[in-house]
Amino acid sequence: MKKILKAILLNAFVVPGAGHFLYQRTISGIVFAMAFIIPLGVLFSTLLVEINQLILQIQNGYIPFDINEITLAVSELLSNKQQTMNTCTYIMAGSWLLSIVDTYRISRAQNTPSI
Repeated sequence: MKKILKAILLNAFVVPGAGHFLYQRTISGIVFAMAFIIPLGVLFSTLLVEINQLILQIQNGYIPFDINEITLAVSELLSNKQQTMNTCTYIMAGSWLLSIVDTYRISRAQNTPSI
């Protein structure tokens, strides 16, 4: 398997920036990885806090233990956090795409013969 294909597959399926390490571009690899991991952590922590509060409301009886009421509460929760979720998703998708494009650019620059 060619080095460029390995790097692109690492970026696409492992974590953005992983393919940069094959080309000894550790700084850019770390930057792309952090640009993905930080929004992912924000997304998960935000949702986990909200879901935990929803569970406590169900346990304390504020929300009836009924599938329709729980579905309504989850829908309301997701609509309240829609902007945060969209922002995190766009940042993660952008870092993923830019990481793949940058890996391709690096490999092309290294494989271009000098004049």
